[in-house]
Amino acid sequence: MLPWIDALRGLAILLVLANHVALVMPGLSAPVLALARFGQMGVQLFFVASAYTRCLSWQQRRCDEAQPVRRSLLREFLLWRFFRIAPLYWLGVALFAALHFAQAGTGAAPYTAANVAANVFFGHGFVAAAQNSIVPCGWSIGVEMAFYALFPLLVVACSHGTGLRPALAAAVALGLNLALQDAVVANNSFAYFHPLNQLPVFLLGMALFQWQRSRSAPGGVAAALGLAGAPFVGLALLWRSGWGLAFVAVPAVAGLAFVALAHAAGRWRRPWPVLQAVGRASYAIYIVHVVFAWHGRRAVADVLPLHGDGAYAAALLAVAALSYVTALWLGRGVERPGIQLGRRLLAAWPVPRGLAAR
Repeated sequence: MLPWIDALRGLAILLVLANHVALVMPGLSAPVLALARFGQMGVQLFFVASAYTRCLSWQQRRCDEAQPVRRSLLREFLLWRFFRIAPLYWLGVALFAALHFAQAGTGAAPYTAANVAANVFFGHGFVAAAQNSIVPCGWSIGVEMAFYALFPLLVVACSHGTGLRPALAAAVALGLNLALQDAVVANNSFAYFHPLNQLPVFLLGMALFQWQRSRSAPGGVAAALGLAGAPFVGLALLWRSGWGLAFVAVPAVAGLAFVALAHAAGRWRRPWPVLQAVGRASYAIYIVHVVFAWHGRRAVADVLPLHGDGAYAAALLAVAALSYVTALWLGRGVERPGIQLGRRLLAAWPVPRGLAAR
């Protein structure tokens, strides 16, 4: 994978951690709290990076078809992503269910059979009660899986040109969502988390991939960072505007800002070894960090009261370190075996007769 994509994922997960640690840390100053709250946009940075890498892997697999064909491109793409995501997410479902029932006085809700099943089969992005209640922050995995299912259609419809088609599709998706919503969409609500509300971000990531591979993409880090400035300012103004539908537009505007940031990252020649290392473990960190950020915070609250900006910085560093070490272990014990299982199943799957003849 591209080193700068790993670095962007590293930045994205650090943004997410900054937000989630701040949620349980009292006494933060106003500037630190505002910056920490912006960390929720790290998910949109993940979406941009994900769309870019999906386009890249799709293109590489199409090129591989010049070699002897062993299996369907579409089947390979979907199964590869499923076995990359599912085992660790299912572990997250079991882990947080166990933590929930271990607490005295907690009932079954929200860990009902229907909600758990929606998460196990990755339909929870469309189910309000299951969307973000089984695995904390798991809503984004439901959105990712919905996008993966839709991606083959999107890439066929938007596979030519300089990125104009997916950019226009993003604008249409945003306009449609604005038209369909009620007068108010709250931050972190079902409508905000809904896959349709996040779809423009993925489409902008696809547009970036095509744009970078066209002759129209400008070079230079400074120019790309300059392009990012306007949408970042617009995002800040939109966030504080009080407009009822602001959080319908927030993901798309954040996606536009992160597309420009990603374009700059792709032209930056200096390595980011720490961000790259964190980025390579970012999925596992995303799944487990709440154990340390929230449950760990409660566990030490009586013996180690944490309050203020200094305590927040120390807690953020501790959560990042513990999550990273745990993620490395999960990578060896869960992620890699899951990926290897997917490869074995793909290798053993019979090739359709017509495809083998081709």
